[in-house]
Amino acid sequence: MKYVAPLENENHRVYSNRQIADDVTKAIRVYSPKTARHLWSEEMAEFTRVAVTDFEPQNGREASAYMSALAGLLVHTVKVKCLSLERRVVFDGRNIDGYHKEVLSKKKSGWIMRLRLLRLAAELYVFDPERRDIGTKRTIRTFMPYRRTEITRLRSQGHTRSTALQRHNWQTLIALGAGCGITSSEAVRVKASDIILHPDYVEVLVSGSRARVTICTAEWEDDLRVLVKSGLITEHLIITTNRPTNGGDWVAGYIRRMSSWDTGFTMERLRSTFIVNHLEAGTSAVHLLRMLGVHKFSTIERLVDYATITPVKDCGSLLRIPKEQG
Repeated sequence: MKYVAPLENENHRVYSNRQIADDVTKAIRVYSPKTARHLWSEEMAEFTRVAVTDFEPQNGREASAYMSALAGLLVHTVKVKCLSLERRVVFDGRNIDGYHKEVLSKKKSGWIMRLRLLRLAAELYVFDPERRDIGTKRTIRTFMPYRRTEITRLRSQGHTRSTALQRHNWQTLIALGAGCGITSSEAVRVKASDIILHPDYVEVLVSGSRARVTICTAEWEDDLRVLVKSGLITEHLIITTNRPTNGGDWVAGYIRRMSSWDTGFTMERLRSTFIVNHLEAGTSAVHLLRMLGVHKFSTIERLVDYATITPVKDCGSLLRIPKEQG
């Protein structure tokens, strides 16, 4: 029997065994997720009921299992990632992989839930071949600076990480990269004592082979002022169990672990963003090279085309430092 009204252009199973049909119908109708009430809505409930109905589970027990798996994915998709409640979004393989990476991989039965979601996607999500040939894909150069909208998104995503420690490290890396032009290996060495808070600006003392003093841009000052006062910090600004010997590899691995398919960033592109912001503000090349800890103009030459340069008299508004020091 068809136990819900069929969707347009959808064919539903006709169960030969009335008892099985009734069990499936009841399991779908009475299911209630074990999640906070404010994270669940009637639209999400209806989406789940219709999707599992279309999946045509073999019995009531299977229906309940798939309802549970899909409910968790919906909360992650809609409430955590703020994505739309559409099958093409929910059942996108990258969305499922991101949910598995951030949530399911930490559970003993996570791999089973992932398999169930992939089975649902295989049955319910029809690939549109026209999307594949919609046009040539944009090539992103490894050093390409982030657009302002991308920085805003990465910044806000820092607040959605699972723990206070993850949120702190995510936001610290972005602030040091985009606000101070610091590299991965340098970031893990920065101590709280290296952040010098002045009334009008913030200095960062960078150690290592390219030891220098860099000035945090005005946009990221408040972030650093808050981060350096975090109660999580004991010494270093980036908090780790064991201080890594290879900072570059650790940062890349950390970002990869903490990211999902639609997030993530690189310190190189954040550093490029820092450079472009200064080029647009009119900071002298010599001053900029000193803050970057390099001596070759080629470091900034490749980024000139990304900058919208307008004549300015000084970079005080960006650096937030007294003009006599700029």
